Amino acid sequence: MRPWPVSPYPAQPGTKIKAHFVSYHLPEDEGWTPWIGGTYRKWVSGTVLGYRDFAGRETMPGTYDALSHLLFSPLPTPGSSGGPIVDAESGAVVGVMLGTRMDNRVEGVRGWGVPSESIFEMFSLPGLETKR
Repeated sequence: MRPWPVSPYPAQPGTKIKAHFVSYHLPEDEGWTPWIGGTYRKWVSGTVLGYRDFAGRETMPGTYDALSHLLFSPLPTPGSSGGPIVDAESGAVVGVMLGTRMDNRVEGVRGWGVPSESIFEMFSLPGLETKR
């Protein structure tokens, strides 16, 4: 299996995504297929909603803001943590799912993940060799 490309650039809010959801029990909605260890999986379409920094303040790509948290819809299922968030157009990984997050009552609960920019930077650290 070939690795997916990881985008070094953050996806803009409004970008259409596909997220790999996992469930421990067969959900009632259609499209779920059996997967590893008795779990079920499904690729779900969604949208990048925005970004937050470590203090929870709204941030934007293309600025000097720290893009610590990627917010997206729809809400991931329990068990989906660690799954890829993929740009629907380019096929590049733009984030990794962590779970759900509620910033305030107005915005409600949203999907929460690590932006690919952070992943890309982590693997670019001095002394970390990647396999070729």
